[in-house]
Amino acid sequence: MVFEGLLKINFEEDEDDDEWGHHLSAACCLQKMSQMLKNDVLTPVINFISSHITQESWKDKYSALIALGSITEGPDKLEFAKLIILSF
Repeated sequence: MVFEGLLKINFEEDEDDDEWGHHLSAACCLQKMSQMLKNDVLTPVINFISSHITQESWKDKYSALIALGSITEGPDKLEFAKLIILSF
């Protein structure tokens, strides 16, 4: 459900950038989950990133980057870096 929320991006030209939507709520949830789950969050998030970062749609790419940024504080830094290097 968190990954589905990341994909629900709905930007309007007159919309306030600070307004919370599904994607920001999902990113916040993923951040808290990564702090609790530590390294266990890496595999599902890396799988999500891998499948969306190469898509044509900017929304998919944006969602992948938001997911990556949301887990930077949770997992072990060495494991995080190693998995990123091996995955991409």
